[in-house]
Amino acid sequence: MVLHNPRDEQVPVPEARRLRRALLAQDGLPTGSEPDEPHRFNCRRYGAEGEENPILWCPLADDRTRNGRFYPHQWPQGVGAAIMAFFARLD
Repeated sequence: MVLHNPRDEQVPVPEARRLRRALLAQDGLPTGSEPDEPHRFNCRRYGAEGEENPILWCPLADDRTRNGRFYPHQWPQGVGAAIMAFFARLD
């Protein structure tokens, strides 16, 4: 599961895309994807439903903190639960 805000300048999006390509190659997955949960984080799943080692790519758009400050290098509310749900789906 790769969560990344494309507006994050601390870890530029090309680095996140490089990681995604490496994970796809490592797991032998095709480059096509399908929308997947959690939709709130714009996630796309690489690999068929029920795939042993799917890749979940989530280019999340949350770039404001709870107090309204612009900060795209953050873990928005709900990310922890999303990560736990992702791992719970795996065998």
